[in-house]
Amino acid sequence: MEAIQIKLTGEIAKYYDVYYRVNAQQFGWMGWAKNGQSSGTSGFGFQLEAIQIKLVKKGGKAPGTTNNGFRDGLKKYVDKRGKGLIKGSKQKIYHLPGSQYYKKTTIPIRMFKTEVEAYKEGFRPAK
Repeated sequence: MEAIQIKLTGEIAKYYDVYYRVNAQQFGWMGWAKNGQSSGTSGFGFQLEAIQIKLVKKGGKAPGTTNNGFRDGLKKYVDKRGKGLIKGSKQKIYHLPGSQYYKKTTIPIRMFKTEVEAYKEGFRPAK
């Protein structure tokens, strides 16, 4: 299992939001998803190692960050000419456009179109 979706039904759904996050192989703890959103990964073949679930009063604050709750490994990151935008560093770490160290990776040794492509070449995701 790579990802989950959880949704409340019945009377409880009127009063609570369900938040959940997963610990995915290679990525660790991901951001919180809620009310049927996907949490985990797709395309990598990584297993889920743990799941956390919390009920929060409807409209309440998320228990933590909601960034990066789901990673689609087959999503393409390409420029207008179809060239890959994912940077692979000499440390065998790949960086997505907009990520913390993307602009600091000025001399990439490889460029990739998808995260799965980078992973299959022996690169790991940035933390």
